[in-house]
Amino acid sequence: TKTEKAAAAEETTLAKNNKDRNFWIVDGQAYDFTKFIDRHPGGNIWFLPSAKRDISVLYYGYHVDPSKLEPLLQKYKVTKDDPDYEFCQVDNLTPALGLPPQAFPRGFDARKDINNWQLKENTMLHAVQQKVKQPEHQKKVRTANFLFDFSCYVVIALYIITCLAFFFDIQVLPFDINDTGAVALFVFTRAAFAAYGHYYVHAKYPSWKIIFFDSGYGPTCISALDGHVMMHHVYTHSVADLKNRLFNGMWILPPLWRPLGFTLSKLGMALSGTFLQVMTMARRSKKFHEPIGKWWFLAYRVELAAEFFYAFYIGKGVPFMIQFCLILWYLAFVILSGHDFLYEDDEDLFEEKDWGKYQVLHANDFYITGNKYVDMLLSGGLSSHRVHHILPYQPSGFANIVTEPVVEKVGADFGVVWEKPKFWFTSYFPKSFLYCFCEPTVGMEDIPVWSQHFSPQVVFRMWDMIYKGFSGNP
Repeated sequence: TKTEKAAAAEETTLAKNNKDRNFWIVDGQAYDFTKFIDRHPGGNIWFLPSAKRDISVLYYGYHVDPSKLEPLLQKYKVTKDDPDYEFCQVDNLTPALGLPPQAFPRGFDARKDINNWQLKENTMLHAVQQKVKQPEHQKKVRTANFLFDFSCYVVIALYIITCLAFFFDIQVLPFDINDTGAVALFVFTRAAFAAYGHYYVHAKYPSWKIIFFDSGYGPTCISALDGHVMMHHVYTHSVADLKNRLFNGMWILPPLWRPLGFTLSKLGMALSGTFLQVMTMARRSKKFHEPIGKWWFLAYRVELAAEFFYAFYIGKGVPFMIQFCLILWYLAFVILSGHDFLYEDDEDLFEEKDWGKYQVLHANDFYITGNKYVDMLLSGGLSSHRVHHILPYQPSGFANIVTEPVVEKVGADFGVVWEKPKFWFTSYFPKSFLYCFCEPTVGMEDIPVWSQHFSPQVVFRMWDMIYKGFSGNP
């Protein structure tokens, strides 16, 4: 469209004018962190994707005590005597946040369409951070982080044992694991891996454990480092939140065709799409960027794909495809349960501009078994979601569990009613199901629902979705 072409042209013009000069905005002021990137304690991977963006939320939301960083900000401030001072201004932020314009609604412009949040004193975020940074609580967090990491290695061992039993008929445990048991264990371990990967992508980088984010065959750690950590958590429920469009791509198909189209598309990503996506990224940049150039990332993607081929080779393709479909759709429904995507933004909260309060009120907690630590693993790390959204820098789901009382107590001072977590199967699962299968088919709203399923358009749409999955262009 003309609007998208104009936005793309503006992005290109900005890049050409000062293609070697990056800057970042915090509280309306420009900073150039180029010389600091490789010394950043949290890793250098966060800076280039966020260049020419307003990173105020990242600055305040991803550091335990942002006030200690003030001297650092002053050191890298772009001052009036800088020859590029006029360029390094809010007006020259990239309209599409450095992403393709088609990733956002038509006409989106980050310079005017993103809310200006309050993040400093007298906000819920600041009040929570003051409590959490106390030594007594940090001791609890360190213990929780240790147990989280330890449990990760236990699940790795369980996954290896399951693979030995399923693929090679090598029984390590005192009892035999048959194919049905292996399917159940694959679903559990992959759900747990998704939980670990979810938090490791938020932690200090590099960490090879971010590959576990890919275990559920859905989103990949490549997209998560920017799309999840720096987009979803910063712009939750706004037009810039990419998660709003994570699953609604299936809406191009009529309801009964969506399970097949989505499943085959993700199968394609697992078998070949991700590899082709990596090669495309490498060609465009003429070098491998983190994490796609790491041997552990490539090795894990090979292992995920090889499991499919070997399962069919040994005659166990059917049970392996069953576990693939179960974990793919289970995690899809769980991920959708983290937010009420079918509801409009709360305008009253936008008027208030309290980012921390907004995050807590727009995230859902739920339970599956009633044990918070088990539920953390079964939910892909989302069962204690409210704490995760106001303190996204905490590197473990268990740390969020021990921090819940703090956030609940502080929230009461800001008028936040801390509702009890709901049972997932009777509360959020039905909503997620409706989100996937009961929304109107995009571009076919004028055709009766049953007639849509037999429309010639469906064949081309189905083929396009599957092709994009296998070709790495979802």
